[in-house]
Amino acid sequence: MNVRLFLLLPLAFSTWVSPLSAQIDADQSVLDRLLEQPRMNRHLIDATSTLSQKQAEELADLFASHYRDQGMDLLLITMEMLPYDWQDKTFELADEWKLSQSQLFAIIVISTGDYEQMQFQVGGTGTQHLEITNLNDAVYRAAIPTRHLPRSDQRAVAVSENLIREYTDIIAQITTREEQAALSVQVEAKELPQQDSALNLELIQWAAAPVLLLLVGSAFWRASRRKASGKHFPVPRFAPRLNAPWSGGSHAAIRFSPRR
Repeated sequence: MNVRLFLLLPLAFSTWVSPLSAQIDADQSVLDRLLEQPRMNRHLIDATSTLSQKQAEELADLFASHYRDQGMDLLLITMEMLPYDWQDKTFELADEWKLSQSQLFAIIVISTGDYEQMQFQVGGTGTQHLEITNLNDAVYRAAIPTRHLPRSDQRAVAVSENLIREYTDIIAQITTREEQAALSVQVEAKELPQQDSALNLELIQWAAAPVLLLLVGSAFWRASRRKASGKHFPVPRFAPRLNAPWSGGSHAAIRFSPRR
C-alpha cells in the first residue's frame, strides 16, 4: 500500500491580491518542465532563488545522504505561487522521478509569493506498516514550528530538517515492524512442519483404528468359535498286524487247513 497525503499549510497571511495569469502560467510551467526532464539525482529545485548557494548545497547534500543511508527520498521545490493542479502534478512527478518507489518520500513545495504556503505530498512503500495519521502528524510536527520564522529561506531549511528528523523516527518504526513481521513468518514456518507432523500422526491414528478394531474383532470371533465347538483330537487309526497285540493286532487270527 502506497499512501499519498496532500497537505496545504498557510505560513504567512497578508492581504490577498489576485495574481496575474502570467504568474500562474509561469508557476504552472515549473512542474510541467520538471515532468519533461530526467531527475538526474536532484533533491532541490529552487526556481525562485529563495535559498543562498550555501543553503542550497547543504540541503542537497543532506537530502542525498539520507536517501543513500535510509532510503528517505525528499524533494524541495520553490515557486512564486501554487498552481491550481499542484496535486496532480506532484503526484505525476513522484511517479516519473520514482520517489514513490522509496521507503518514504516527500515532495515539499513552497510558494514564496504574497501568500506563502507549503504543500506536501508524502508516501512510500514503507507506509504499509503505518497508519495514515503517522505521516500526517509527522508533516504537521515538521511544518508548524516554522511559521514564526521571518524569512522563506529559513522556513525552507527548518521544515526540511524537521521532516528528516520525523522521517528518521518513522523509518525506525517501519524497520521494527518489518523485523517483527519477518520473525512472525519464520515462527509460522517453523510451526508448520510440526503442525503437519501432528496432523499426519492424527490421520494415521484415525486410519489405523478401523484396522485394529477389525483384527481385535476377528480374534474374538475365532476364540468364540473354538469355545462353542469344544476340543477335537484326532482318533488314531490302528492297522492290525499279525501277532502284534501291542499294536492292536491281537484279534486277528489266521487258520490253516489241516494236513492230509
